[in-house]
Amino acid sequence: MRLLLELTAEVRAAIPSSMPLLVRIPGSDWMSHDRSVPSWDIDQCVELAKALSKPGLGVDLLDVTSAGLMAEQKIVSGPGYQAPFSRAVKKAVEGSGVLVGVVGLIKQGVQAEKLLQDDVADVVFAGRAFQKNTALVWQWAEELGVEVRLANQIGWGFGQRARGGIRGENR
Repeated sequence: MRLLLELTAEVRAAIPSSMPLLVRIPGSDWMSHDRSVPSWDIDQCVELAKALSKPGLGVDLLDVTSAGLMAEQKIVSGPGYQAPFSRAVKKAVEGSGVLVGVVGLIKQGVQAEKLLQDDVADVVFAGRAFQKNTALVWQWAEELGVEVRLANQIGWGFGQRARGGIRGENR
């Protein structure tokens, strides 16, 4: 924990104050909770999150994830499976001004919106879903009935007009 805190302070000192500082932290290593085997769990993650959210350190967002690095891990996967980690961190840093991100098989706009509405996180990251479908923003906008705005010269190719955006329908 000390190494990450020291590195975070050094990075914050080296970047402009206007630049957001995002730190990715693990909610679990999915290893045995047998205390004879060192492992990382949500309790340790919450303590790290509290330390990273202290005033003066300058962290703007904690991206809460987990690791899938070893064959011995017992990962329980499914839609939004890492959301409990983000929820615990968000509760732990409440009032600090630090935002919290959620990841973990978030494949639908309605799922992402529910995580935000349920106060699980402030931001949803959809890495693999976006890699598989680079039109994910458009798909989620259509699901949620929200307007997507692009720079005019880009939006023209998708039916955006000069005085309006695209509301998810194909024009």
